[in-house]
Amino acid sequence: MRSDSAVILSLQAYLGIVAETYERVGTETGGMLLGHYRSGKWYVIEVLDPGPKSTFSPSFFEYDESYATHLSNKTARFYKQGLQLIGLWHRHPGSYSQFSSTDDGTNAKFAELRAEGAISMLVNLDPHFRLTAFRVTLPLEYQRVDYAIGNELFPPELLAKKGLDEFLPARTRLSQPTRLVEKTPTVSTPSMPSSKAKRKGFFGILPGKKRDNANKRILDKHLPAQIQPTLGSSSPPERETQSQAPSSGVGSILDQISVEIDYLDAQLDYSYSLKADGADIVATLDYAREMPYYPPRLQFIFGADSRGLYVKTSQGMFQYQAGFIRQYINEMVRLA
Repeated sequence: MRSDSAVILSLQAYLGIVAETYERVGTETGGMLLGHYRSGKWYVIEVLDPGPKSTFSPSFFEYDESYATHLSNKTARFYKQGLQLIGLWHRHPGSYSQFSSTDDGTNAKFAELRAEGAISMLVNLDPHFRLTAFRVTLPLEYQRVDYAIGNELFPPELLAKKGLDEFLPARTRLSQPTRLVEKTPTVSTPSMPSSKAKRKGFFGILPGKKRDNANKRILDKHLPAQIQPTLGSSSPPERETQSQAPSSGVGSILDQISVEIDYLDAQLDYSYSLKADGADIVATLDYAREMPYYPPRLQFIFGADSRGLYVKTSQGMFQYQAGFIRQYINEMVRLA
């Protein structure tokens, strides 16, 4: 080592620098270094790309700072120890491996952020890839340091990532989500269209049905066939007569939808209420936040007939599968 300071790069970080360099081989480019400073060493765990609004030219490069700030926060959330902005790298033309006056201003800005200063790395292609690392301190001074590459050189806790249990309460960690499965309604229907017509979606192709509702037209265009209703009507189809339903009743339905109730208890976006309507359970959800793409009110009617448990929504009748409400909301938000 040239000094008691050093830079340790994860394999992913090093590959990020190499890839960005060769993707923009005709211009200068660069990126931000995320990681930690420990006992005189900078551990670089992630390297951010410079951002879509960066300035690239053969002799000049400028970062998209707002993008870098946003992406650094998004990337840091996955690590148990978090991540800190500890420096930057950029490419210089030819074999020029000194900092320009513009670089001095940028490096000084980064060095102000931390008591130990920052790391600034230069890349040259002359003609092969060459990386040079410097420690930057204030008043502005550069100290060249060696670097090494390898995840095995890191304290294990710095590379440890969060698990699902650190993002979701235990009661919301449902079984793997399943696609919503359409269940054939129990009312008489017109003859089904040909397979070629079915691929176009059901709305508007059944005889005698009119698309006179704006929401229905939007769903016709965007909603996947798996959760479109079989009938061209926004009204839920009639369920089978009570004599066809199992005799176990409301209590049995509540037991079977316990996953949905656990989910509703744990999530924060919707307030909800449950009530019995004859042999059915009606869950009404009202949105409690301010995101415009969430449906303001949702209603799910859970019931049973001779073929098992079903759920009705404003979009139709479906065979019930655990996690239905969460999957349904996620799909509606995705399509908004």
